[in-house]
Amino acid sequence: MALRCFPIWVCPQTAYYHYPLLGFDTKRRRICLWECSSSASQRAITAVGGDVPYGRELKKPSDEMGLTQERPQLETFHRDLSMLPKPLTANSLTSSAWDDSKVRISFQGIPGAYSETAALKAYPNCETVPCDQFETAFQAVELWLVDKAVLPIENSVGGSIHRNYDLLLRHRLHIAQEVHLPVNHCLLGVPGVQKEDIKCVLSHPQALDQCVNSLNELGIQRVSAKDTATAAQTVSSSGERSIGAVASVRAANIYGLDILAQNIQDDANNVTRFLILARDPMIPRTDRPYKTSIVFSLEEGPGVLFKALAVFALRNINLSKIESRPQRGRPLRVVDGSNNGCAKYFDYLFYIDFEASMAETCAQHALGHLQEFTSFIRILGCYPMDLDSSLTILSSSKLSFKLFIAETNSSSREVVGQLESDCFSSDGRSKSSGICSPRASYLRKLADVASNGELLDWPKNDTRRFFHVVYRVGDLDRTIKFYTECFGMKVSRQRDVPKEKYSNAFMGFGSEKSHFAIMVLAHMKLKMDLGISPFQLKMQVYKMVETVRAKGGNVTREPGPVEGGSSIIAIVKDPDGYPFELIQRGPTPEPFCQVMLRVGDLDGAIKFYEKALGMRLLRRIEKPEYKYTIGMMGYNESVVLELAYNYGVTEYKKGNAYAQIAIGTDDVYKSGEVVKIVNKELGGDITREPGPLPGIDTKIVSFLDPDGWKTVLVDNKDFMKELG
Repeated sequence: MALRCFPIWVCPQTAYYHYPLLGFDTKRRRICLWECSSSASQRAITAVGGDVPYGRELKKPSDEMGLTQERPQLETFHRDLSMLPKPLTANSLTSSAWDDSKVRISFQGIPGAYSETAALKAYPNCETVPCDQFETAFQAVELWLVDKAVLPIENSVGGSIHRNYDLLLRHRLHIAQEVHLPVNHCLLGVPGVQKEDIKCVLSHPQALDQCVNSLNELGIQRVSAKDTATAAQTVSSSGERSIGAVASVRAANIYGLDILAQNIQDDANNVTRFLILARDPMIPRTDRPYKTSIVFSLEEGPGVLFKALAVFALRNINLSKIESRPQRGRPLRVVDGSNNGCAKYFDYLFYIDFEASMAETCAQHALGHLQEFTSFIRILGCYPMDLDSSLTILSSSKLSFKLFIAETNSSSREVVGQLESDCFSSDGRSKSSGICSPRASYLRKLADVASNGELLDWPKNDTRRFFHVVYRVGDLDRTIKFYTECFGMKVSRQRDVPKEKYSNAFMGFGSEKSHFAIMVLAHMKLKMDLGISPFQLKMQVYKMVETVRAKGGNVTREPGPVEGGSSIIAIVKDPDGYPFELIQRGPTPEPFCQVMLRVGDLDGAIKFYEKALGMRLLRRIEKPEYKYTIGMMGYNESVVLELAYNYGVTEYKKGNAYAQIAIGTDDVYKSGEVVKIVNKELGGDITREPGPLPGIDTKIVSFLDPDGWKTVLVDNKDFMKELG
């Protein structure tokens, strides 16, 4: 069965010996290579079910004779298009992977929307362009007003966003990237109100549905708004103390609202998947995991859907997503039922994501095989997988297709055996196509490690939050005075432990139940050795520097722009000489926001904190001209762990002042087992086995990362008992 159209990925006729990635069309007896072709995509047009694609007209005979026709004016502009940036020049389109400050990304909504946060996660220094509708965001890319568009496509709670799937087919853009964004819904209000004062809350209907239990507990009436950021803007402009909004931390900062409660969503594992769309496709590679998205319609026949999906299972290619949508303009398929008359069935398009790169032979063969069962096929994009938020180990075991088809409750070993007997002959070749596939022994090996895989998923499913950072000081009273008078911190608790020869105090800008804190620890007769690991405070830098100087503090860097950037910073030192980096910000609910650790292998450190602690890489900033790279890790944007790498430096003087960072967990024993697995793979060591601390019975586990920095995981319930 030949394909009717190839609007983006095409299958040209060519001599097979020129290309390593081939598909074989058995009906036509010709060799085909699936490849991306921008020039071919300009010639081909997607027209399914009678739709005329947006942005280009079908060629008419008059065009071929050289006659010109006036192109009709587009009537789908929205008022916000006039506010978009001017079209980019050729020079401004050459932004590299190291400098995304010139990249313009359109999104639906207003500043503070989750779509904007997704764009900034993918391109931290990009210029975001708000659009009134998703359609407008697509048009902005097609008209060269912006470089890319960001599109939410599915949510782990609400499911697929069907209208946006339709947009993918109607437009000619390519999927260039995916972004998994954990959703942290916050209850926002005007400054000075308490959450008990809120009687009515505004937000997008999906956000309200995702927080229904939390809002019911507070007895708050829910009112729908266009989106979460618009809800925050409305509350800010109204000034009403009884009205709140459910939106993001970023929206709170933009519109000057207080965060009354964080993570109020009912499902802690609420993740939205976004797609980054571009005019030109990605060039497929094999140096990292890739995902390919396609859409197709099927020929008539019994079991044709099963056969179409089986082409992936036979080649050990995992399907991570399957979605069906009725064909617009041709919703029904009429089938001749001979003696029984005609039957009518709904005619569907199928959207599939599979985990393979188009540069891999198995993907080429799978598409060549799929072509036998389809009447239309289009490749929407081949792009790197977002590995920061991989949620399930089962999908990567390549068994999910068989579980989907059979809906069996069998063990993994039984499913593997069934797959082997159904699909492979004794020599390991596919019974239906003769294409070699890995033996089922490889799948058995994956089944054997499934228990470890499920354990490694634990950090991403756990309830994690930064509790406090611990460092040692020489004089506790002097330190407390400096932090309260200069920084405006408050002491939340203080204790003296003579038997262990230390005393400590917890300080911060709010309750430890919801805010990050500093625990300063004074050891008797301990000689201080500072090492390097500054903290960061977000506040009004110039005013703070004058306060520190007036109190006799040490200002080691006057306020000014940071090297290679525009942020205003200053550096001051506490009485023990420990550095604090101050960064210019307006009022914020979490001024103490960052801890920096210097590492010798940034990629290894990022991998460790992702796997052992379930953190996400929030952004990565490359500064080759200043010979450093930093990775911002965390669970959300309110508090981050900065991993800093200076080119060519693999070891740093740590000293003994910085002690550790404490993070919450629901199960220290399970978390400890995860850390042990990751330690064996990447380095580091357990320094205290999981269990209760003497005297206070709080359960903890402590360990070192590959660079020797210490982390303590603290039982969440025990920690709350400590706070009373």
